[in-house]
Amino acid sequence: MCAGCGDQSSDLVASASHLRHTRSNRVGTCIVTETPVPPEPAPAAAPTVTSEELLQGGREATILHGAEVYRLRLTSKDKLILTK
Repeated sequence: MCAGCGDQSSDLVASASHLRHTRSNRVGTCIVTETPVPPEPAPAAAPTVTSEELLQGGREATILHGAEVYRLRLTSKDKLILTK
């Protein structure tokens, strides 16, 4: 049966987003709601690393990201600055 108009024609062609039906006395397209797509799984939680682990007791750490080098510094006011 066509969910859009209730037509009970035996000549229904289903796709993900609509039902199309054709009969000798009628040709039409009925739009119905799409089949719900299951949600994407939630991404894994981002790893947590403390600044102490990164700095290893120092005040500066070098971070390699691809071909780039970044510096993570601990300021005298106990703030972190990341620079390229």
